Amino acid sequence: MIKAESLRSADNIWSVYGSFGQALENIKIDGESITAEGKEYIIETVRKVHSHGVVCQTGKITNISDKPIDVTYLASKYVFDGGEYDVYTQSSTWENESVSLWQPLNATIGAEVYGVRDAYGAEPFVGIWSNQTGRGMAFHILADCAWKYSVTTVHLAGVATRVEAELGVNNRNFCYKLLPGESLDFPTIIYYEIRNRLDLDCWKIHNYLNENYSERRMPVMFNTWMYKFEHIDFDNVASQIDRAKELGIEYFVIDAGWFGKDEATKFWQYRGDWHENMDAGFRGRMHELSEKVREAGLKFGFWLEIESAGANSDILKAHPEYFFCYKGMYLLDFRREDACRWIEDTICERLDEFGAEFIKFDFNQDTRLDIDENAFIEYYKGLRRVIKNVKARHPELYAQNCASGGLRMTLSNSLHYDGMWLSDNHSLYEGLRIYKDTIRRMAPQSIEKWASVTSLCDFSHTNDGKRHDKIVASNDALWTDVRGVDIEYLKGFLTGGAIGISCSLTAMSDELFTALKAHIADFKAKRDFWRSSVCHILADTKTMLVLQYCDMARTKIEVLAYTDVMHQNNVRVYPRVDMNAKYKVNGKYELTGAEIDENGIDLPIGSKYTMRKIILEKI
Repeated sequence: MIKAESLRSADNIWSVYGSFGQALENIKIDGESITAEGKEYIIETVRKVHSHGVVCQTGKITNISDKPIDVTYLASKYVFDGGEYDVYTQSSTWENESVSLWQPLNATIGAEVYGVRDAYGAEPFVGIWSNQTGRGMAFHILADCAWKYSVTTVHLAGVATRVEAELGVNNRNFCYKLLPGESLDFPTIIYYEIRNRLDLDCWKIHNYLNENYSERRMPVMFNTWMYKFEHIDFDNVASQIDRAKELGIEYFVIDAGWFGKDEATKFWQYRGDWHENMDAGFRGRMHELSEKVREAGLKFGFWLEIESAGANSDILKAHPEYFFCYKGMYLLDFRREDACRWIEDTICERLDEFGAEFIKFDFNQDTRLDIDENAFIEYYKGLRRVIKNVKARHPELYAQNCASGGLRMTLSNSLHYDGMWLSDNHSLYEGLRIYKDTIRRMAPQSIEKWASVTSLCDFSHTNDGKRHDKIVASNDALWTDVRGVDIEYLKGFLTGGAIGISCSLTAMSDELFTALKAHIADFKAKRDFWRSSVCHILADTKTMLVLQYCDMARTKIEVLAYTDVMHQNNVRVYPRVDMNAKYKVNGKYELTGAEIDENGIDLPIGSKYTMRKIILEKI
């Protein structure tokens, strides 16, 4: 679908501008490599083709002159034939992440992030769909910088048109100085053809990540945030340890509120001083708590926000040069080696002090201005180096990236952390919507599924006239809204990614606790399957969502159908199967792949807001 290889000018492959003008030279193609050489620079791009046509494109511009040059625009370009196109975009805000939309392309559709958080308002992902051919392309920007993309209808001579997609560094306030011999990398672009408009063939990016990046651990975790928020103390947190062990929890994580100097409600003022609060929180007993966690056979972890400092912090007073200020917010200057060395050592000291093997890395600030006009490229280099060095010094560390309101829920970040906290919105219903839209551009293995639930015991209002417990879940980020949930829906939500629980474990009824314990045990038994599976979205309507998880050979398939309010007795699903195989369905009866493809499988609904499952195994 992309026609760039047949267009021999540099401006059909890249959009590159600077003190040298515009890159317009003829290109040279040698296998996977594309180059263009000017008097002052050389541009090189490599396109490596992986399984199922997934292409990973890298590139750089190098100063080959004897004097500095400025680069003011740096983007990769992809050219399509004229026609009728739609463009797929995603945007994120706190509690409302990964909002998706297809739009008809009339003139230009684009998005940009010019702050230090790489998904501030938009996601670095775009789909292009030809309504005439029924095919399209999906593009991922691995942008460790402020980025930008645009899809534009370009009018040529006469009435002919073509479509150009540009993806690269945001040129807002951008002027990168390259000294002689220095190079500047283009953002890496991953792209592939799509033939399914519904899920943009997201299984391709899932498989690419499974094949090319290390296996995900996918643990079971407990976090204190939605249990007590910052109002933690030794007794209330310690009361959860035995219950966590019994449930099957593997990591026990203390969220914000453990550090500071005075009452826990002002902990945020002391970010940067990563020392235990002696006047609130655990009052000097955090190491004792961590020992109790380890004695129970669990691993200990805690929360940090290493990129920020509070206005009252001692480190800001002692080393103001480590930070820069933007609109009253103080951010660590990752461009400085001394600042990076200080925070790296501080992280490792706290890991050693508490015997911890887990850190939740959060970041709730932002800056929209890189004073060096470098689109935060140097900032990201320093940040990535710190995380890499910490993990090298502590190989056992599970590094969790808090999505920061979805503003760091990106493919690029998922490659540097072990897991991603999907959203502060712990609504199971909205959380499922966020999840299914996010897996269109990220692997399920990197996305943690967090639930915050409690029980109403001996609840009598049921259809069978018997007394049952009622499950209630937080329906937002703060427990200000709650909503009932069916146990099968809860288990369905906690499927496909690592499992996280953040609530009072001792407040759960025995019925809820037993069901969650069984679900966690089943997840652990099948963890190898979940680590290597890809996901297809089979249906996504107002009343129903159907997800299929499977290995690439479709040897084992799990189909989960989630229902809303529906006025029908059953739903029919059509799993994607091996047409030449025979399957055992839910361990009960046999069907051929051809029969499943022809007739589908009916599932009884039973009730609204529930989940039904189909398990297919090749015979």
